[in-house]
Order: sequence, then structure tokens, then C-alpha cells
Amino acid sequence: MPNQAGTEVRFTQVLEKLNKWRHELVEQMRSPSTTELHREEVLKLKVQLDQAVGCLQLCERYQILLTSKVTEIMRSPNGQLSQYHLMNDCASAEQDSWIEVEVNGKPVEFSPEFLIVEKSQALPHPRFTQSVTSKDSEDPITAPNPYKMTDK
Repeated sequence: MPNQAGTEVRFTQVLEKLNKWRHELVEQMRSPSTTELHREEVLKLKVQLDQAVGCLQLCERYQILLTSKVTEIMRSPNGQLSQYHLMNDCASAEQDSWIEVEVNGKPVEFSPEFLIVEKSQALPHPRFTQSVTSKDSEDPITAPNPYKMTDK
């Protein structure tokens, strides 16, 4: 599924390496020389790795990137639980003309704690976003991650 830029972001090499690591962890757990305590630690790591692989596959499938905009539907300030409905305004300011969006014959509804994810274009490579002629430009291999996630 291509993103807005028309290119598909794939995590093939990363997923292959993570799956290889997962296989190594499974082999460690199966080894008769592995102590029960170490086996429990390896199992915890494998569970985390399975979650990370699943998240990466989900992001790949839906083209969710670090630059994707995420909006969290918050609880109303008065504490009441509300449902939100997705409406098509049919290019009209008149609310009477609006129709409720349905998927598979069911209205699209949101509740507090839902996330709305807006897909974005592929990440530009840091090497191509910095000045090539600048003596102060950092080496893209050792430079800090310009896409580091922050709290909102």
C-alpha cells in the first residue's frame, strides 16, 4: 500500500534481523544448558521482541511512519463518556446535508482513548536534508536521530 508520496515503506531487512534474533532466543530457551532463571529472562525478551515485530509489521501494513500525525480522542472535561461519529460534510456547511460515514454497513464511531492516525509521506533520508557543502554538517551515520520520538 503506497503512501502519499507514491512509495511504499518496507522494513524487510529489519524484520529479517529481528526474526533471526527471535529464532536465536527460542534456541536459547530450548537449550538444556539454559538455567530456569535465564530461560525466564530470555522469555521476557522474546515477548518484547514479538510485540516490537508486530508493531513494525502493523506500521508497514498501514504505512504509519514517525512523521504520521496522531490525534488522541480525549475524555470530555466533565468526565462524561461520549461517542463521536464520523461525518461526511458533502462539501456543505449545512449540517442537515451531512451524512454519517459507514464502513461495512456500520457507522464509524470513536470513543475516548481512540487514536486517529494520519498517514504521512516517507521520511526523507537525513543525508539529503542537510547541506552537503557545509563543513559543520554531521556525518549521517553518527548524527543523532532527527526523527526521535518526543512526548507530543
